[in-house]
Amino acid sequence: MKIFLLGVIIAILYFVHAWYVENQERKSIAISKQREERALDGIKYLIKSHARTLAIKYNQKIYEDDYGNFIFDDWDREVSYFIENVVLRDSAAYDFLAGGEDSYVNEYRLIEVSSLIAEVANAECIKMVTEEKDEYIEVDDFTGEEFEEFCVSILSEIGWDARKTKSTGDQGVDTIGKLNGVRTVFQCKRYSQPVGNSAVQEAIAGQKFVRAQVAVVVTNNTFTKSARQLAKAANVYLLHYNILNSKNFQKCFSGKNRFYGFI
Repeated sequence: MKIFLLGVIIAILYFVHAWYVENQERKSIAISKQREERALDGIKYLIKSHARTLAIKYNQKIYEDDYGNFIFDDWDREVSYFIENVVLRDSAAYDFLAGGEDSYVNEYRLIEVSSLIAEVANAECIKMVTEEKDEYIEVDDFTGEEFEEFCVSILSEIGWDARKTKSTGDQGVDTIGKLNGVRTVFQCKRYSQPVGNSAVQEAIAGQKFVRAQVAVVVTNNTFTKSARQLAKAANVYLLHYNILNSKNFQKCFSGKNRFYGFI
């Protein structure tokens, strides 16, 4: 009888221990899941707080080659840069992306975050187009001269001393502007296809001719790979018109933060 009771007690203790262990595992999994959800919510917030810039980069970095193929290489590099320099600076996001010893899990989470960045950028692109339509600004329908005047108006509204040049006599420079003592030439290109090398070459020539410190090419479209390579080598800014009034662009012309380079 004693042996039987001892066996019953051992069995009960075994099942109680098994239940306790299983219950603790469930709690641990639930806590881990909640932590991951909070981290992912934080990542979503970070991405959405930079939605407008990401949308502009999305438009700039994805381009169509001469064979009709859309090239995402530059966009993929931009996403990697954003994750490394924005997302991973948040400790919870870092733990989420670097959590677990299995590298496959890390890769899966990176893909998840990269897809989320693309979704937010694409949604913001659609929103920007809708806002333009709501404001009756059909930039793609502008003539070249109307687009130049549109860019001048944006610059003037945010404090630039900007003016259109005459059609001749300025080596093809469309607009000359000045902000915080920095003289800048703008080539404004309203194109139905990616802007090529010639616009960058015009900006370089115009910069030298009027002795400007900075050269910028502004468009409603994107830029070809060769145009971006030349601009990077010559320190010419390549901008979508939506970025003209952005804080990042304005910082380039403010006191000690002033620098010249490629955007």
